[in-house]
Amino acid sequence: MENTYLYRYYIGANNATGICEVDKIAEALHNDGIEGFTILESRGAWKGKQEDSVIVEMVGDNTFSEKLQVLKKVLCNTLKQESILLTSLPIMAQF
Repeated sequence: MENTYLYRYYIGANNATGICEVDKIAEALHNDGIEGFTILESRGAWKGKQEDSVIVEMVGDNTFSEKLQVLKKVLCNTLKQESILLTSLPIMAQF
């Protein structure tokens, strides 16, 4: 598959509750029409403070980035996040 990218969101715990709200993340992805993703539990740090976090991995073409930028804003509001990191890496993928 040409022009394929691995996209990752790095999402920390909800700032209000201190909990990683995996169900809310999965629901937001599903509601936005994202049919395939993997959520990995992790431990991260933001501004020097460690916290539980998750990494969400998705595969898509270069136009998928635009959709993920919009969804990132929704997730920030829903999960009470100051910021969510979105990365993309070109990959070779076969389905």
